[in-house]
Amino acid sequence: MRKINLAVISDVLFFTLCAFLVCFTLIRYFFKSVAVAIIISCIVAAAVLLLTLFLSLKRRQKLIATTVGEGERKLIAIYLSTLTPDRLKSLFLAALDGTYAVGNRIEDDENEYRFCFKLTPLTCDDIAEQIKYGGEKQIILLCCSLAPDAISFAKDFSIKTLCVGEIYPLLKKKGLLPESYPFAHSVKKGVISKVKKRFNRRLCPSLFFSGLFLLIYSFFSFYPVWYIVTGSVLTLLSAVCLFFGESG
Repeated sequence: MRKINLAVISDVLFFTLCAFLVCFTLIRYFFKSVAVAIIISCIVAAAVLLLTLFLSLKRRQKLIATTVGEGERKLIAIYLSTLTPDRLKSLFLAALDGTYAVGNRIEDDENEYRFCFKLTPLTCDDIAEQIKYGGEKQIILLCCSLAPDAISFAKDFSIKTLCVGEIYPLLKKKGLLPESYPFAHSVKKGVISKVKKRFNRRLCPSLFFSGLFLLIYSFFSFYPVWYIVTGSVLTLLSAVCLFFGESG
């Protein structure tokens, strides 16, 4: 039985409510008919519900599967590359269930996990170094990134690899990511990251209720256009903040 995702459902219902409110207010103003406004708004709201449900589920699956931004990828790569062998061992013992320490690496019943974190992509020489000390178990090499020829070389010798893009969600799920990076100032943030930082989810309630008040007030005003336009913009911005914004 699949677990119901209440977070996705609540977000989708909020997007649907925003679409209904904006659509109802606009259509009622132009057509002067409550019945027409309700019918058309319900159709639009149903379409928004299906579209946002599809996009939200797809976006959530993508986030869970792999993705990590380029700036975050660099920060994690630097962080892991500067950890001592003992700290790496402790970190991944907590991240990988069923593992135990053996020297400077960790193992489970079937796999042998090795660390080779470097800021430059691993080469065939790095892979060959791991082959020298191969055991009976499946080798899984944890690293930042690999050169294209190193990827092929590792596959030829049945060495599995886990790079930063796959390690990040693993550490995030276990709550093992550092709260802050002391060297974060050395990694430049992109424009999209800066915009997302500004449009965080905490702005959503204030934008929504401000927009809702203006939309309601437009029903009683002699000059409703300004209230309709401003209220619609604020309501839609609240939906944008919820969908694209960060939780911080």
